[in-house]
Amino acid sequence: MPRRPLAIYRHSSRQGKPFSPREAAESIAWKRADFLAHKHPGSVLHYFLEYGRAKALEVGAPRLRHVTPPSAYRTADIENIIRYGATFLATHQKKTLHTKEGPSYEIALGASGNESLVGLRITHENHSFPHFVLQLGFERKTIIVEAMQGQRPQNEIRALNHALGEPCANRLLRELEEHARKNGFKTIKIRTPESLHYYQWPLASAKDKEEKERKVKAIRASMHALYGLVAKTMGYKKKGAFFIRTL
Repeated sequence: MPRRPLAIYRHSSRQGKPFSPREAAESIAWKRADFLAHKHPGSVLHYFLEYGRAKALEVGAPRLRHVTPPSAYRTADIENIIRYGATFLATHQKKTLHTKEGPSYEIALGASGNESLVGLRITHENHSFPHFVLQLGFERKTIIVEAMQGQRPQNEIRALNHALGEPCANRLLRELEEHARKNGFKTIKIRTPESLHYYQWPLASAKDKEEKERKVKAIRASMHALYGLVAKTMGYKKKGAFFIRTL
């Protein structure tokens, strides 16, 4: 008699029918994530699971995957984040950066939105809203930077870059690479600007069509400059819809 595929029985919503192998693997991943979250109660993983479950109840979603942002790729689906990124999220320790200029900044994982529900952020000690965020997605042995976003006025971003002595995007990416290596990841990928939702449909309010076109063009040029410069200075090579670096 052939061996039966891996299956986990659930008697409530499936009336005792077995999960498919995919559903079984996801169920095991969720149990492992719960274990890690309780082992690391102050980690972003613990918050992530609680937030996801609360949000699922709020919107009446039967599975947590339904609270994934609609603009997110599959790699930033909540199921992928839990399955491949749970240990990464559970074990990252926030870092405080003291600068010569005086203010301190904190690098930490935290809640995000749009391209992913989780991101690596750098925040001023006196602010709750981050200066810059790397939105994260996960695959087997690979972390995807789904988007790079400045979230404070440009003058504050420039002041942060000056205080750090390097672009804050580069500093966050180095932190990401360091923690990725510790957790056994082999590759980091950065999505190209053209592949992003915000590039295709930028938010640009304007009084007329010509002004909007100018603003859209400026936004896209700014994204090209940011992603291209970060990829070049950090040693990433373009391949298809990604800039890629092997760790």
